[in-house]
Amino acid sequence: MDELLEYMHFKVELNNKDNAVYLTMGQDNQQNAEAISGISANEADAKAIDTIQKTGNWGYIEKYIPHMSADGIKQVVDIYNSKHSNPSEHKNASDYIKN
Repeated sequence: MDELLEYMHFKVELNNKDNAVYLTMGQDNQQNAEAISGISANEADAKAIDTIQKTGNWGYIEKYIPHMSADGIKQVVDIYNSKHSNPSEHKNASDYIKN
């Protein structure tokens, strides 16, 4: 559950006093952007592939695309398209690969 919440950018706070869990949307995006800026293509490919396999949500991998290899982008596009049966939702790898 923690991984899913992290992918969805939720901040999780536990309150032991009243046994409550607080979820806040939009967890420190600046910190996430800084962490991604130094990522290698192999790391970006692996994280994006893992994320798209688990969630099928393109929005969760967009931050990795500028750092990914062409082959990695083709893989995430293939996975995304396989999870979305409506052709109007399909992506084209060529739209995301830098020339």
